[in-house]
Amino acid sequence: MRRLSISLAAASALLTSGHASGIENQLMVEAERLEARGGDAGEALWDAEAWWGSNLNRWWLKSEGTLDSSGNTESAELQALFSRAVAAFWDLQAGLRHEFAPGPRNTTAVVGLHGTLPFNIEVDAAAFVGGDASLAARLEAARDLRLTRRLVLQPRIEVEAARDALPEGNVGSGITEIEAGLRLHWELQPDLAPYAGLEYEAAVGDTRNRLKATGQDSAGWTGMIGLRFWF
Repeated sequence: MRRLSISLAAASALLTSGHASGIENQLMVEAERLEARGGDAGEALWDAEAWWGSNLNRWWLKSEGTLDSSGNTESAELQALFSRAVAAFWDLQAGLRHEFAPGPRNTTAVVGLHGTLPFNIEVDAAAFVGGDASLAARLEAARDLRLTRRLVLQPRIEVEAARDALPEGNVGSGITEIEAGLRLHWELQPDLAPYAGLEYEAAVGDTRNRLKATGQDSAGWTGMIGLRFWF
């Protein structure tokens, strides 16, 4: 979720110039979250992406998921997307998402928006069309706050929603889950940063009611240690 800091005027001029599409293609790989998480059972989580292209057009691969303490996959997905810059610091993305777990494999269409709000708040929003939920959405927002030359504090929030309840399982309609946390990164190098953090995760609405009805926890705190890197 890192971007080159340039002025809005310069970015707009770049996008509207006839030379924007001629910028040399580049490759970027980033593991935003590779972490071991605490809690009752413990789990591991990954959240990584890669893109290839120019400032105007890019091809993306995004993957995230979790493993339980035994190394079994709890959730996993892969997105293949094409994006085009539509404004300074904003890309419109479209493609496919394939879910490998949990439950039956599921492929959906993806339409999303990736960009930067004022105060350098990075936003990744996506709608998933088709599959079991017919229409679902995810919004992620994070900001890097530099405390010292090496210490970076990152507040992060993620919200998930679904239009329809799943036929099976404990996912209801409406807003289904909210995650909010803080991660403190120690930048050993400009592109390598171990971190520790704390996150609160809560099911809400119909999803919370379904979990409570089956005797499952609907909210809780989780500590983690992890690594972020990019090249």
